[in-house]
Amino acid sequence: MLLSKKQQIGNVRLIRRKEVQDKTGLGASSIYAMMAQGKFPKAVNISKRRVAWIESDIDFWIAECIAHNKQAVKRYGKKVSHNIDEIVDSLQLKLF
Repeated sequence: MLLSKKQQIGNVRLIRRKEVQDKTGLGASSIYAMMAQGKFPKAVNISKRRVAWIESDIDFWIAECIAHNKQAVKRYGKKVSHNIDEIVDSLQLKLF
């Protein structure tokens, strides 16, 4: 079922950096470095001096990291590194 623009906007939640860090386990410098490399969702400006992230973008990014790790476990039969940088690099996708 497709959502109307009004419904889509109603479902959007913006989260600040602290919550992004809590959800991902990444530090601020890692978040900004990965954003600059196109490996992490971009922040949106909410005022002149404040940014936030769309929560669903962060959730999607986390899901992609988990899915990649599960695929690697199936392929190699063992757990692989949980280093986020390695996982994102191996995705070889420009996510955002």
